[in-house]
Order: sequence, then C-alpha cells, then structure tokens
Amino acid sequence: MKISQIIEHIDLNSLSEAEQIAVVSENGYRIVTIRNPSEAVQLAAVRRSGHVIDIIDNPSEAVQIAAVTQNGSAIESIKNPSEAVQLAAVSNDYTAIGFILDKKIHPSDQVQVAAVKKHYFALQIMIERGLVPCEEAQIYAVGASDRVLKELLAYKIKPSEAVQIAGVKNSGHLLEDILKAGITPSEAVQLAAVKNYGYAVQFLYENNITPSIPVQLESIRQEESNIFLVDRINPNIWSNKEAKKILLTSLMKASKTNKSLAQSLYGAVKSRVAWPELEIIRNNIYR
Repeated sequence: MKISQIIEHIDLNSLSEAEQIAVVSENGYRIVTIRNPSEAVQLAAVRRSGHVIDIIDNPSEAVQIAAVTQNGSAIESIKNPSEAVQLAAVSNDYTAIGFILDKKIHPSDQVQVAAVKKHYFALQIMIERGLVPCEEAQIYAVGASDRVLKELLAYKIKPSEAVQIAGVKNSGHLLEDILKAGITPSEAVQLAAVKNYGYAVQFLYENNITPSIPVQLESIRQEESNIFLVDRINPNIWSNKEAKKILLTSLMKASKTNKSLAQSLYGAVKSRVAWPELEIIRNNIYR
C-alpha cells in the first residue's frame, strides 16, 4: 500500500518534512493541504506533476524550473518566468514557446534556438504569434527540414544569406523557391545549392541569371551533363581548363564503371570539342 493511502486521513501538517516529501512524491496535489510547504516539499510535488505549480504560492525559480522540466506546458501558470525557466520549458516541450509569447514576453535568441532544437515546428509557432525568429533559430530550423524555408517565404519573411545557404544545403531544390520569392541569390547561395543538387543551375538559367564560373564548374562537377546547359549560358565553358579536367576525369571513371554512360557522354563531348585526350579515352570506352 502506498504511503499516501496509509495517511490519507492524517493532517499532513503534523508530519515531518521528510514524511510530507514522501506523500507528495506519490501525489503532488496533496501539497494543497500543507500550510506553507517548504521548498523541498514543493520541489518533490512538482517533480511528480509539473502542473502542481498552479496551486503553489510564489514558487521560487528552482521550483519553477523543476515544474517545467517535468512538464513544459506548466509554464502557462507562471506569471513572469525567467530566461532560465523559459529555457527549461522549451527544452522539455517546444510548444511552451507559445505560452511564453502569449504572456507578451519576447524570448531571447537562446530560448528561440532551444525551442527549434527540440522541434523545428517551434519556428512556425513563433511566426504565427507575430515574432520573426532570430537568424540562428531560422538557420537551425531550415537545416532540419526543407519545408521551413518555404514557410518563411510564404510568410513574407526574407531569409538572410546564411539562412538561404542552410536551406539549400539541406535541399538544392529550394533555390527555385528563393527565386520565385523575388530574391536574387548570392554566389555563395548558388554554390551551396548546386553542390547539393547539380541541376539547380537550371533554375538560374530559367530566371535569366548568369551564374559565375565557379558555380558553372560546380554544377558540372556534380553532374557532367550540365556542361550542355552551361553551354547555353557560356559557350566559352569548353575552353575552361577546369571544365575540361572535370569532364575528362568523369569520362575515365565512367569508362571503368559504366560503359553506356561513358559512350553517351563521349559522343556528346566529341561533337563539341576535339580534345586530343578524347582519343585516348575512346580506346578505353570502346575496347
């Protein structure tokens, strides 16, 4: 039989602190019958059930932290939670950021980041309550899910270059969404996008944006056939030494692993240029 059942009809105020702790450790709400419970008793009660803090007068910060650590939503009952309490709450339950904002409290960057680290959905809760999340929170969230950058753009929040880079590193396809939002991506953003998804260079082409030579080369490095797309933007790409090196290296590798691909790429390249090295590679491809 539990201690709380044994002493169910006993006045808890007649018990020692240790005995009171034992009781509330089994049923936190029994604290309601204790006059002026000590902090130790309060801590035991909220550790059993965080929402017990509803019935505790003027709980200390330590008791508040213990309560939201047990149940993050318990912060709803705390009038003016400190940053430490806020951090403990969102680290337990990301939706606690909503209760913080409902109190007209502007959460610090640290609290925002802690919330999105618990779950990236926290970013949407902030936005829906009128808060533009800090850059660090945005970066972490877009890195966790490609849908987040889409949501930022849908809410007309212009992501910084760092946020854009985090997004396209997660999914190069997001470069298209950035462009559709009327944002001209920097070279750094373009590079990050094509490193993740070589064909992202197509989005630049479709939006009449001429990517830099490094971006063109990176797109070819990721997908050799992009040379023909880049050719539409920059016909001189065929005379670029790095582009030549990338293509010849790819042809050599393909000649050993995928003859069909090697033959197709060889024929396409051969129709554009007459590099002497192609004849050497041809012998490897067709032998």
